Amino acid sequence: MSEQEKILIEILMGTQGEIRACEGCSGGSCCGTADYISSTQMVAEALHEQFGERAEVRYVDVEKTGLTDYPKVRNVLAVGYRYPITLLNGKPCLAGGISLDQIRNLVEEAIKGSQN
Repeated sequence: MSEQEKILIEILMGTQGEIRACEGCSGGSCCGTADYISSTQMVAEALHEQFGERAEVRYVDVEKTGLTDYPKVRNVLAVGYRYPITLLNGKPCLAGGISLDQIRNLVEEAIKGSQN
């Protein structure tokens, strides 16, 4: 990845599986879809503050978009992981909650990897 390439973080949410308390979300307790949208916005703001335009965050409601563009997510769900699922540049990295600290670490690793 060149220094100018964006790092795309996608947070996918759907109805398959139960909604659980998420590790590190802004509310600290379980929520519904609206809270995952809010948590995604909070992650986007924090990452923009730290990484500027290098990090782009998107919330994806798979009930509306489907999983056609996310074939790896089907495999993640098939082995029992739950929404929300966080992808970094299309690769599933986290499942079952939204953790700003973990996402921040993944973005930092991606940036370091692009500089080598």
